[in-house]
Formats: sequence, structure tokens, C-alpha cells
Amino acid sequence: VAGLRQQAERTALSQEKGEKVDAFRDKFIKAVNDDLNTPVALAAMWEALKSNIPSSDKYDLVVSFDEVLGLKLSGPFAETKVPGDVAELIRKRELLRGEGKFKEADEIRDKIQKSGFLLEDTSDGSKARSPR
Repeated sequence: VAGLRQQAERTALSQEKGEKVDAFRDKFIKAVNDDLNTPVALAAMWEALKSNIPSSDKYDLVVSFDEVLGLKLSGPFAETKVPGDVAELIRKRELLRGEGKFKEADEIRDKIQKSGFLLEDTSDGSKARSPR
């Protein structure tokens, strides 16, 4: 959800995508009105997140769902503070991956995880975060 918020570019929805947004909203409302059927409501939210609607519309939709669910998805997302030794391991792992040395890179990933951080490989490189 934090990543969706960062993608602020808004586009006009096509009719097809507008209908998808409406369908996700209807499914969510129907689940909530069905004795607060949380599993179905969460499934509707997850489907919306995986869909091909624009990120800004996904964010708006999920935030509206969160007003009911109370997961605090639109709250401030703090940057993970990564200690210097872990940052150095991440840098070494990136170099190894660039050289195609994936076994060694996986060993470093294991060391990073043992120190209490999870790695997410993104198009901008690896990012460490604390598990929740």
C-alpha cells in the first residue's frame, strides 16, 4: 500500500477499469453487510490490489476499505533503519547477484535474515525491512 501511495500519477479510468473498481467496491460492501464477513472483504481488497487498475485508484479503494477494517494502511510508513553492517551485506549481495553468483548471494540473504531483516528485491535494488 505504501508503494501505491508513492505512485501519485493519476489517469482517467477506462470504462472497463471503472467497472472493475465498482465491482471490487460492491463485493467489499456486500461482504461487510453480510454480518461483517471479514474473509470475503479481505479477499476483495486483495483482488483489487492484484488487479490492473491504476495504482492511485487502488490506493484510494484500499484506503476506503480500510476505513471499515481499521488496519491503518494509510498511516505513516516509517523507513526501516538498517545498521551499517547489514547495509554492507546488502551491498555485497547486490554485487554478487550482478555477477551471477546467486548461491553466494543467497547465503548473504540468510545472514541478513538471521540479523532480523527481510529483503525485498525491487527494480531499484534490494530493500531491507523489519518483519511485522
